[in-house]
Order: sequence, then C-alpha cells, then structure tokens
Amino acid sequence: MRFRYRFVDFGTNFTSIQGNRDKEDQESDHLFENELVLDVGGRCWGIAGCSIPIIDHHYHRDYGGQFPSASSAVLHKAETIVKHFQDMEDVWFVTHRIPDFDAFCAMYLDRRNLESTTNMPRIPYNMWESYGLKKEGWFNSKNEINWFSPDVSELPDERYWPIVLASYASCIDNGRRLKCPRVHALHSILYAAIHRGRNYTSESDGAVEFFDEVVRQIGALGSEHISNTRKHPFFDAVLQKSTIFVLEQELLKQEEVVYGQDIRRARKSIVFIQQSTTPFKDWFPNIQSKPLLTPSGEVSSEHLGPSDHTRIPVDGLYIRDPACMLFKEWARLDIDNSSNGQGFLFTAIAFTNQKSDAPVNSSEYFFSLDPERAGDCHLYSVWARLQQHEALTLQQPYNSILHSMIKSNNGVHNRPGFEKRAGNDTSVFDDPWFDGHNYQATIVVTPNRGSLIGPPGNSSDLSDDPVVKIVQSELEMSIFRSDVVIEDFATEASDSLCIRHSLPINEATILSPPIKYKSLRYATIELETDFDLLSNDVSKQIGEHLWRIIDTDHSRGIPTDFTERHLRWDENMIAVWSRRGIAIAFIPSAINSIDEVRPLLSKVAELSRETLSILGEPHLNISDSSYSSSSHSVLTKAFSNGIESAVREVMRLQHKLSATNGGIVREFFKSSGISTSISIADHLCHDEHQRQHSISISENTRILSNAQRVAEVLEYMLVSVSFQNSGIMPGGQVAVRILIPLSEKFLSQT
Repeated sequence: MRFRYRFVDFGTNFTSIQGNRDKEDQESDHLFENELVLDVGGRCWGIAGCSIPIIDHHYHRDYGGQFPSASSAVLHKAETIVKHFQDMEDVWFVTHRIPDFDAFCAMYLDRRNLESTTNMPRIPYNMWESYGLKKEGWFNSKNEINWFSPDVSELPDERYWPIVLASYASCIDNGRRLKCPRVHALHSILYAAIHRGRNYTSESDGAVEFFDEVVRQIGALGSEHISNTRKHPFFDAVLQKSTIFVLEQELLKQEEVVYGQDIRRARKSIVFIQQSTTPFKDWFPNIQSKPLLTPSGEVSSEHLGPSDHTRIPVDGLYIRDPACMLFKEWARLDIDNSSNGQGFLFTAIAFTNQKSDAPVNSSEYFFSLDPERAGDCHLYSVWARLQQHEALTLQQPYNSILHSMIKSNNGVHNRPGFEKRAGNDTSVFDDPWFDGHNYQATIVVTPNRGSLIGPPGNSSDLSDDPVVKIVQSELEMSIFRSDVVIEDFATEASDSLCIRHSLPINEATILSPPIKYKSLRYATIELETDFDLLSNDVSKQIGEHLWRIIDTDHSRGIPTDFTERHLRWDENMIAVWSRRGIAIAFIPSAINSIDEVRPLLSKVAELSRETLSILGEPHLNISDSSYSSSSHSVLTKAFSNGIESAVREVMRLQHKLSATNGGIVREFFKSSGISTSISIADHLCHDEHQRQHSISISENTRILSNAQRVAEVLEYMLVSVSFQNSGIMPGGQVAVRILIPLSEKFLSQT
C-alpha cells in the first residue's frame, strides 16, 4: 500500500467523484474514492448524513458529540476507515494547508490503522468501544474516555501510544495546558523541525519520520504487557534523548529570548470581550439560523450579542510576524507582562504574505482567546464585524467585478455552516471569515482568498492595519455606549461662541475635529455599566482615548506624567484635562454631576473673551507715551465692571459644585490652576496694589495672547502673584523677570 498527501484550503467543500486519484493537480475539491479527508471539510463521515470519507471536527453539532480533535476521531472511526481503504493500492490523505499537530497526527494514526512495518506495529482497528470510544461521537459521558485526561494506566501498549498521541493532539488543538516544558513538548519540536526545513508537507512525507521516532521514544511498541517505563507526552520530554531532533531542541532553547524581543514590539491593551450566561450550545444555534446583515448593511443586533451577554476586561496583545514559533502559547502564560498577572487571554496575530495569491491582502490573521481560560467568553461579535466589512467591501462596484472573477473560477456556494447567516446574498458567504464555531467562537481566522477589506499595514504592533482596526474598535471601544459629544467654547470674540460635534468614539480618537485657535474643549461620552472603573488599567486606557479628543496634536503622544497630573477617576466617571479642555466619560447615573461642568467651562470661556476685549482697547497700550491716569481709570473700571460679574458667577458655580459629589471636577480645577486664576482675577478687581501691577501684567498678557490662550496667561499670572505675595521680588519686577521672558519664548515658537 502506498500513501500520498495533499493539502487544501480551509473551508474546502468537497464533491464526491468516482474512481481513484492518480495525481495531485486534479481538482482540489474533488474527493476520489481512494482519498480520506482529515481535519478539514466541515463534515464527518457517518454523521448527519455525511456518506463520504471526511473526518473533521471544525463544525458545530447541534446535538453534541463533537470530537475534540481529528486524531481522536480517527480512533473512534478506525473500523469504518479500515474496511473502506484496506484493499486499495494507493491511499491519499487530504488535510488543510499549513497543517498543525492534530492534522499530522491524524494522518499518521490513519496510516498506522492501515499498515504495519518491520519496526512499527499496526494499530488495532476494532474493539475501541470497550475503551470508551463511540463511533457516533464523543459526548464526554461517564462511560466514555476523557480525551483531555485519559486513564491510561491499564492500557496495553498497542492501545497506549495511539490513545496518548490522540489525547495530546486534542489538548494542543483546544489550548489545554501541559506539564511538559514547552521547549520539550512534541508539538514544539514538530514545528521547529518544519521551521528548520524538514519537508513534512511533500506528497510522500506526512511527518512519518517524526511520529515513528515519537512512538519509539514513548516505549510502547505493541508488547502484551503493560510497561512501567512508558513515557507520557503530557508530562515527559519524550524526545529529549532522541539523536534525530537534537538541533530542533537547541533551536527551542532560544524561544524565551525571542519571545522577549517580540513582546517589546507588540501592543498591549485591555480588551472588553463578551461573556455569555448560558452555554455556547444554547445560544449559538439560534444566532446561526438568522441573517447576519440587515437590508441596509448593518449587523443584526442578535449577532452583536444576545441581551444576556456582558463584557469583561482582559489583557490583549497585538503583533505582526512574531519571531517566536510558539508566541501564542508564551503570551497566554506571560504573567510578567500582562497587567493582571494571568497572561494574555486575547491575542491578535498577523502573518505577512501567507496568502500569496490574495488579490488585496496577503496577510493571515488569527484573533483568539485562550480556550483554557475563556470559559463562556467568545469572539463572535468580532467575527460579525469583520464579516460585515468583508461583505460590504465585496459589494462595492470594483470588488464586485473581482468577486465575479472569483465566482467564475470557483463556482458559487455558501461555506457549510453559514447558509442561513448569508440570507439572500449567498455570493458574499462563499468564503467568509472562519467564526470558530467548533471552538465555541474563541477563534476568528482569515478567509481563504485573504481579506478584501484593505491592504495590510506594516507596523509590528498592527496599529496601522485596517482589518485590526475593526477588531480594535469592537473590543476596545465597546465600553462606550454613546457617541462622544464635543463642544468648543470660544475664548476670544467669534461668530460662533460654541461649536458642537457628535462623533463615534473610534472616529473621534483618530480624526477628532481640530480645536479652534483660542477655544476651550468640553467632551463627554457615556460608559457601559458592566465595568469596574476603579481598575487602574481600565481607567488609564479610557483616559488615553479621551486625551486624544482634547489633544488633537497626536504627534505629542500621551504625556509621561499623564496618570499623575492629567487623569482622575472614581466609580462613576473618568476625566482628563489639559489646557485645551476637559473630557469626561461617565456612567448614566452620574449625569447630574456632569451637567454641572458645562456651564462652568462656558463661563471660563466667557471670562477669557471679556478679558481679551478689554486688553484689545487701543488706549491700554502702556508703552504709548499717551498712556495716562485716565487710561488707568478705564482699565480699572473695565476690570471692575467687565470681569467682576463673570468671576463671581463662576465662583458661585464652583462653590455649588464643591457641595456635590463632583470630586473629579474639583480636582481638575485644582490641578489645572483655573480656580486659582479666577481667585486672582477677583483679587485684581478689589485690591488697588494689584491693580497697579495689573497694567504691566495685562500688557504682557496681550503679547502672550498672540501665541497662547488666555487660560494659560492666567496661570502665568498665578506665578507672578505668588512671587509678589511671598516677597521674593517686588511686583514691578515680576513682569520683566518672569512674564516677558515667557512672552519671548512663546512668541519665538509661533
């Protein structure tokens, strides 16, 4: 018997063809009588009407019983497989491209089901029911094998090694933890062997060399007794003493260093993932039966999360082309770099040029949760958003022509499992994003032809990638429940005293409207109520989003003293401020406290406008020889009449606020210096000595106003008055020794 191997795209929909395959370049989706499909195909032989040799577990079974891996399914179906193929001369094993450990293992177990060699015994193909393996599926009931922790103590050798290999493949495929060190784990060495250039995906290979050596090193070669020296890959470094894979194990010793380099160029983030209160099998079939998109192209609400789904914050990581071969595994166990010390539950990984024939984007994306810790958390809404954008992009005129070309080459059909979600537009679901339905929606993977959403980015942290921006918006901006309302209050005479915008948060943080020259920005947005705002990491991340709204010069980035100086939070709200304004995110119940802030900032802007109006009078030029006591009288009267009423109203509002629960706002005024500046202005109105010095200060304030807002000037006035009150220097020298140099500094920068 001769064995041959070929590799197809994920999601391939096979058509049964009579006769035997004799060469690889025949139609890839044609399944001949001498072919067995493993770990791909979306169906399983003998289940739900499937009558052709496909053994896959990447699909949802409504009534349970799904196999945890293709390797385990091979043993459940061993008798069926042997009876069909045992008399054939040529047998083709078919699996997906870039095969993983489970795909290779399933092909090897099937090969050993069908043949024995001088050194390798054949696997018994019958009597598996007596070991807890049912032909119809794995229901994990009392009398069945536990594939994630099988009892192998009483297994004879000829049953032992197939069971432990299939169990190991099940654990790896489902992200289960192993006791064996990562650098000695079987899948690590297999991937290192492929990475180093062993040609395990040739038509005649299938990694037989690797698995033969594994079976030899396990120490179970079909003897009748039960050996006490058998190795178990869950716990033991099976290949540690192998002379065949010495170089692979040396390579793996460098993985920790390489991972450290990767983590420094990745982007860490808190992401808000959905969590269901009911098991996946109870809610997914209902969603699976409904169209994804409305006639207007929006995602139907059911697909963005049933009403009982909430969101929880977890550590996430974004990276392009990690050098570490086992990056995802290292990240999930990284207690040092994750904010909560539990590892990164969410990873977003892109591999460049993995889809060389892709018409738009050749990157392959993997968005996934650690299934070991995911529980009832899932990424289904991520799939819904990506598939929405994929469909809408595909429907654009240019891409419709492209899609017509794709259809003419491959035919039109829905990918199995997506028929009802396609609704009336089947053409955009022939190659959808993979939704991870057989992994409880904990993984989302790229369409076979690559994404059409847009060309890939180049940044190592994926910050410039159009596909990842959709994912980031869904996972990081989901804490916000409304658009952000932006109001810019003019601080100088203007046709519009207040300009108002309303934008989605993801747009506002990227393309926030520029702040008009000499204006004060006030931005507010509502938060969902499911999150703990007292968490430092959550609050800081929300604050950084808010900062980008009030500091539209993004080239400056987040200040190094951001947390200490510009951010405050409590259980109801998060606020950030700069000299450009205030932005507040709040839960709905805190709306009354938030309503106190707007009129206060409006009055500060009004005060600035009146001050500029006064300083703009031509007779206030103290450098002019015509300046006289009458001019000083005009200035004094202007300060008394033009500013005093505004100052007092602001102070009344501030006093009112101090009597409420507006702690964050009080902190803002305290830290920003505005409240002190208001007190100074009031002091200037009532103290004759300060009025004398206000003339020189006012002149320099007028000069400074050419470069900075009045709010800044008032803070410099605070410095001046502080020096005067402390007696460090005479007030008349303050303007010369402090304000004039400041004026020259800012004028030189404009």
